[in-house]
Amino acid sequence: MEMRQQCLTYLKKEFKGNIKFNHGYHTHAYFLKEEDFEKAKEEFFDLQLKYTIPLFPDLKEILDKFDSNIQLRKSLFLKKFNYKVEIAYNFQNFTSLCDDLSSTFEDNPNYAVSGNIKSVTRRFGYYGSWATYSLYCKDKIDVEYFTFMFGENIKSITKAVLISELDK
Repeated sequence: MEMRQQCLTYLKKEFKGNIKFNHGYHTHAYFLKEEDFEKAKEEFFDLQLKYTIPLFPDLKEILDKFDSNIQLRKSLFLKKFNYKVEIAYNFQNFTSLCDDLSSTFEDNPNYAVSGNIKSVTRRFGYYGSWATYSLYCKDKIDVEYFTFMFGENIKSITKAVLISELDK
């Protein structure tokens, strides 16, 4: 049995019920308890590439305080926007929607139109449901205005929460 398989077998047996895995090119292990994490670090050291520990021990409780879809970030979206609004792709009127978004918000400093929307407006390259089409808003009032204008085309709204502000 190869070393990676031995390690996986060990982790599943030793920490049963207190560990989860994400298998891809690398296998990621997520531990429920810190002491299990510390114990596991001592085994199969050659296979370990890096460790990531939670930002705060009570991170779940901190995140539960927010009433919207959030993303923890080191900086705001595009360095100055608090909100990211993803636009839902639809085949029928998507190019005209992108044209409307660009013409309405392109020159407004409270908004930023993503490059994918701009490429649709310029009819450059391929576009479809596989890509992400976003508009960035500075403040909540900007999101509310955008929602009023284009609400039926919104896929999701995400607020940036700065990690530096969580520990205050």
